[in-house]
Amino acid sequence: MSEAPILIDAVKAGDVAQVKSILEAQPNLLQVAQGSNGESLLLLSVYHHQPDITQILLAKNPVLSIHEAAATGDLETVQKLLQEDQTAANTYSPDGFSPLGLACFFNHADIARLLVAQGAYVNAASQNAMHISPIHSAVAARNTELVQFLLDQGADINATQTGGYTALHAAAHNGDEGLIKLLLEHMADINAMTDSGKTPMELAISSGHDAAKWFSL
Repeated sequence: MSEAPILIDAVKAGDVAQVKSILEAQPNLLQVAQGSNGESLLLLSVYHHQPDITQILLAKNPVLSIHEAAATGDLETVQKLLQEDQTAANTYSPDGFSPLGLACFFNHADIARLLVAQGAYVNAASQNAMHISPIHSAVAARNTELVQFLLDQGADINATQTGGYTALHAAAHNGDEGLIKLLLEHMADINAMTDSGKTPMELAISSGHDAAKWFSL
């Protein structure tokens, strides 16, 4: 009987001992076990912020997809996969994320730059319920230089993810003054409203930030 469900829960929980034990007994699960949306064990470990589990899985030298390589910061593997197939830059993981979106969200700017140089679409939103564009992911990572890079490459500053949230909404919610200033300098819509009717400043205030000064810079 496969222990895949137990293994998946152990990966999410960061249970090092159980992950090691199950994979020792059933090593094939490293490549075949999947989350509810088709995520690999490796992606699940990254999504659930379990770096020790990620390293255990990587140490077993699995064959990485470009999405796994982008999420884990493996620049060499991303380069190799793009050399083999440049169209891989615009593919989607089973759970709907592009390599660029994953690289931006997990703050791997070198990989993001490589992917864009190889033709990754800077405005390609995730193909899932979240509808997240790379600029949203870069704002979530709070990487001002990466956000600037995406804007320079033509990213839509007012693109919306599910719920009507723009990059400026996200920066406001996080209380990230540097990003708010950058986005406003690039003419982000200060009056954009979420589906629930919140402007960026209103969202900042409702999140507990003293936000008025940021929106009058």
